[in-house]
Amino acid sequence: MTGYSGSSGYGVLGWSPDAAGVVGASDTGVDLYAAGTGRIYLESHVPFGPPSQGEHGAGEMVRDGAGDWWACVADGAPGTWRKFAANQDGVGTLHVLSQGVRVLDTFSSGGVVPARQQRVCNLPPTVFPTGTTAVTGTLIAYSPTAFTTPFPSEGFASVFLPNGAATGVTLAWPAGAMYFSGAFTAPVKALQLAVIAATAAHFTMDVVGYYQ
Repeated sequence: MTGYSGSSGYGVLGWSPDAAGVVGASDTGVDLYAAGTGRIYLESHVPFGPPSQGEHGAGEMVRDGAGDWWACVADGAPGTWRKFAANQDGVGTLHVLSQGVRVLDTFSSGGVVPARQQRVCNLPPTVFPTGTTAVTGTLIAYSPTAFTTPFPSEGFASVFLPNGAATGVTLAWPAGAMYFSGAFTAPVKALQLAVIAATAAHFTMDVVGYYQ
């Protein structure tokens, strides 16, 4: 079967009120092959979220009106659905790096971060793709006179978007600590994030994965 369409219309159109509109099958080859631009388009199926009614089977895939993509993983009414691609900022799939990448080291560049001043960190585009929405890794805060004298007082640090509001505490340390470490997950915009602390400190930041 061959179908052709010019600048509008459909090359092949199938319709069914209850069953599959179009079925393609091959014994040893590809069932569906996009040989032109390679683009495949799904019309939105529901306004928001996965289908909430009707019989659905594992293997189905839909796109909702918000731009989120859903896959059915278990048969049922309406079936069990998992989101695998999202249109919201800060949401995406975790990609674990084969090895951690040090993206901030104030000992080798920039020096001590003064109290309540942000230090912007640029993620290398050779590792982190455009569209990275967040990263996860380890942040270590060191006394400003690292390995000589400890922090004179307790303190805390936050990882956040550059020039934004640091609304949460990523890391907190007690007075007398020489250094303190903790895991973090933080949003990213234009391959940048920032760190700020209540007291002066040195920092290293190692990233082990990113969301996209």
